[in-house]
Amino acid sequence: MVPEAREHREVRHKGGATALCETVQLLAQCHRQLRRLLSDRLVVLGLNDTEFMVLWLCQQAEPQGWVQRDLAAALGISPPQISSLVERLRQQGWLTSRRCQLDRRRQVWGIEPEGSRLLARIGDDLQDLTASLDRSFSNRQQTELTTLLRELAGWGAACPASAVKSSADAAESSPLRLYRPDRPPQKQDEHREEMHDAIAMRKTG
Repeated sequence: MVPEAREHREVRHKGGATALCETVQLLAQCHRQLRRLLSDRLVVLGLNDTEFMVLWLCQQAEPQGWVQRDLAAALGISPPQISSLVERLRQQGWLTSRRCQLDRRRQVWGIEPEGSRLLARIGDDLQDLTASLDRSFSNRQQTELTTLLRELAGWGAACPASAVKSSADAAESSPLRLYRPDRPPQKQDEHREEMHDAIAMRKTG
């Protein structure tokens, strides 16, 4: 590759990384701000924003409901977290569960009438936020933003994690991994020798 082409590729790569980092930063900032706005209005009902999103997602998915594992993925939380969360909402009478007809091992969650009434009440409490949003952004802008975010979420879900895996593999195979400050002195000496041997083999390999 000629120097000019290599230089152009490197500059373009840095620009792409900068754009990606800025997108991540802005999305994280918006995420924090929007969750805070929601939490301020939900606290009087004894709900947090994650519980609200579970109810909302289940309502939007009626009558099919949400498979518990998919619900956890949509919210970005762990399986143990979603298990305790939906159980609490079930005990409140806001969610109901059933077994998936295609796979009895899977649990499907749906909204109860009491949960729908709660969401309607929350919707009334959010009128000031939605009105402010409508004044700031047109319907077309809001639709375009939602479409772009949905496509970005789809891209992120489908994006291969091979680069991350390769980095992890590289770190795992690094000689420096052999050094552990928490090991006893005698173990440190043994692993220091292993580290030196590994480095020597790489130099001669």
